Amino acid sequence: TACDGLDNDCDGNEDNGLTSPSSANQNGVCSDSSKICNGTFGWGEPDYSLITGFENTETVCDARDNDCNGAVDDGLTSPLSDKQNGLGVGSVKVCNGSGGWDNPNYALIAGHEGTEVTCDALDNDCNGAVDDGLTSPLSDNQNGL
Repeated sequence: TACDGLDNDCDGNEDNGLTSPSSANQNGVCSDSSKICNGTFGWGEPDYSLITGFENTETVCDARDNDCNGAVDDGLTSPLSDKQNGLGVGSVKVCNGSGGWDNPNYALIAGHEGTEVTCDALDNDCNGAVDDGLTSPLSDNQNGL
């Protein structure tokens, strides 16, 4: 019954038939992990890197605590969003948990327009063209020149 490198039950096998205690880290993907019997060294922590889904540093947006630190999807570096033109330059995707990475709500970018309506020498709809699709208004003087 003890993890001690001995044949305590005299069946010819040392440290067999033991029930492993829970490991110290029971957060995230490490939950339900068990200690490992190290013979004369006693119970030791498992190699957490062998646990499916474990990451030393979180990199995956998946609504899981992959680094077993008690926080879900923390410390992630967001990839660039799909629209990197005009006002969208430098915008990044947002982690949507189990849904993965999503583009940001571009409408929240100051000056963004779903369809260009403002003649301001900017690419407000982030499509790579400045003031595209605008029609010129008639001039104030329509008295026939």
